[in-house]
Amino acid sequence: MNVKQNPVSPLSMGGFRLFDWRSFSYVMDAILVLMMIAGVVFQCQTAAAAERASSDSVIVYVSPVGNDSWSGSVSRPNALRSDGPLRTIQAAFTRIGELSEKGTRPNTRYEVLIRHGVYYLRNGATVRFDSKRGSSLIIRNYPGELVTITGGVKLDHFVPLSGLNVKLPIKAEFAKDVYACNLKEAGIDNYGKITERGHPPLQVFFDDTLMTLARYPNRGWLIIAGVPQSGAVLYKLGMERERRYDGGPVGRNFGKIEFSGDRPAGWSRNDDIFVHGYWTWDWFDSFKRVDSINLSDHTLSLSPAADPYGYTKGQRYYFLNVPEELDTLGEWYLDKKSGYLFFWPPEKISEGETVVSVTDSALLTLSDCSGVSISGIYFDISRGDGVVIDGGTGNAVEGCVMRNLGGNAVLVNGGHENGVKGSVISDIGSDAVVIIGGDRKTLTAGRNYAIDNDVEHFGTWIQNVHGIICSGVGDVVSHNEMFDAPFEGLYITGNNQLVAFNNFHDLCRESGDAGAMHTGRDWTWRGNVIKYNYFHDLKGPGLHGVMGVYLDDWSSGFTVYGNVFDHADHAVFIGGGRDNLVQNNVFIGCSPSVSIDGRGFSWGSFYFAGQDGAQLFDEMLAMKYARNPYRKAYPRLATLAEGDPAAPAGNVITNNISCDGRWLDVHDYGTFKMGIIHDKDNVIADPMLLRRRKGNQIGWDPYYLNLETDSGYVILSRDSKKARRELAGNIFVSN
Repeated sequence: MNVKQNPVSPLSMGGFRLFDWRSFSYVMDAILVLMMIAGVVFQCQTAAAAERASSDSVIVYVSPVGNDSWSGSVSRPNALRSDGPLRTIQAAFTRIGELSEKGTRPNTRYEVLIRHGVYYLRNGATVRFDSKRGSSLIIRNYPGELVTITGGVKLDHFVPLSGLNVKLPIKAEFAKDVYACNLKEAGIDNYGKITERGHPPLQVFFDDTLMTLARYPNRGWLIIAGVPQSGAVLYKLGMERERRYDGGPVGRNFGKIEFSGDRPAGWSRNDDIFVHGYWTWDWFDSFKRVDSINLSDHTLSLSPAADPYGYTKGQRYYFLNVPEELDTLGEWYLDKKSGYLFFWPPEKISEGETVVSVTDSALLTLSDCSGVSISGIYFDISRGDGVVIDGGTGNAVEGCVMRNLGGNAVLVNGGHENGVKGSVISDIGSDAVVIIGGDRKTLTAGRNYAIDNDVEHFGTWIQNVHGIICSGVGDVVSHNEMFDAPFEGLYITGNNQLVAFNNFHDLCRESGDAGAMHTGRDWTWRGNVIKYNYFHDLKGPGLHGVMGVYLDDWSSGFTVYGNVFDHADHAVFIGGGRDNLVQNNVFIGCSPSVSIDGRGFSWGSFYFAGQDGAQLFDEMLAMKYARNPYRKAYPRLATLAEGDPAAPAGNVITNNISCDGRWLDVHDYGTFKMGIIHDKDNVIADPMLLRRRKGNQIGWDPYYLNLETDSGYVILSRDSKKARRELAGNIFVSN
């Protein structure tokens, strides 16, 4: 391209040019060349350093060109091919165990260095290592090389469906685009099973992207047209307090649902069709097998027929594993009898890589280890978990990438100071990270952690799962970003958990009555601190919407401090709990910034009467709440039963700033005195101050039917003298 003159730049004055883009490009080219040279030199130096084991280091190498009969003490085969790296990761772990058992000097550093390649673990691999006398074990990629550990098998032998003598009820206009591969000939005969809420069965990936099991509709959901109210077996009585449709209690069913339209009439008789749905609540989904389809009365008989929450008209579902619905690119179907996989690739089959998930177990398990770290490794494609840390002390997953896993990416099951840090975790079928640690009865901290991770696009199989679950005592969830998922970012249980400096956004995108951070239904879960987090861009499609911090069902003794809530829907929701502190937060465009209710006096009153009410009190007794260490740690818990436990007493909402939304929603207004809540010294610049029921209303506050309903409510604006009286002690600012 010929350029006759320099373009006029705002960075020039007269004949003097403040900035010459052409000269700048020459300089940048030179800098980039120098950086590339420096990078090569650095990698060479780093690799050379990896080759030089100090007197206190023991290195075992693994390579795709290795041999498990070799020593593993050198990184590449020798000229005679009589020694070199090991071939398999499990062999390396075994060799490390043998070496460490022989006894070494104190503070020995063991390393497993894995050379570039893809390592398939059909049954996973297990590490057993004890940091005797200060020794440690590092499992990592060889410097500068890409290492992938997988539970997936690459498929190479696809043929056009038209060239096979195989009958499949695919419409003729689509058959020309479908390819087939015989999995049995590829050595794959374990296809897995679809269960209600378990890990996925075999799945198909094309160029590392999850493909779709043939379904109807191709996107979105169908609506349950009705739920028959008669039959041989009544599987659920339903919830009498909620009668959403046709005057019947939600969830009441006889194991069947009604569908609209005649689409199933075009399907062959198939005993392996499933449905996936949110059967009654927008926070609980599951899979069901279709036992039978009755075309005359448009009903589906489901298995298992029983469901924890029943089936309700107007809820959503879709069909899957239907061969006739293999009708668009990216879809697939597996004929389990013949072993043929039928696939319509999103582009030419020869131009991409097709992989199926095979491994059910965890890819790597650290079994009661201490001092083990795993770093710089890709964990990609499996039906089960990525890494399981089962007990032990001081074990870590650091700087790894974990994708396309059907189970948890990382499961920390007990022990102390174990965790995951600085990793990228995405496209996970279940809860992405699970952290369990500490002893609740003694309040001994686990100090397990999830720190500085990107956790995104989880819930690719079961949708109502979490980015991180943190359970126990004294664990840490900090500096993570949790986003782009159908359900919640974080669920915490237990005591003295720290949730700090996290970024929550674009969560609960398929849910309702859910929170970016959620907890609930145990008075003894106290001492938990939620501080300096950023909650933003939260809005869900389901019933009751989305909360930023959801202190559900009598959550008590939480501190919500110094967070920013920016368009976070219902930002902080206190669901009947006590002794919560909401302080020094900033709320922008939330509706409302704070919600509080007295559910113990309305729809949740059964928790305080009769046998159904035993749960909350039984949990207190199980923790021996009136004795130390609970009495000393949480003195207000020790006296909870002496007053009125149903009252949301002791909540403090103070020193917050709120603008451009609505400040406060009070539900069950009039069932408790507002004086038991300290709502003072907040700076409020919201145009709407208070939403509550109209005065002298009789009966339960109907928010439990629909949190967003306007019926029976008043919204008091900033100019309302009544609102200012009810919220006296705060500072009101006009924009």
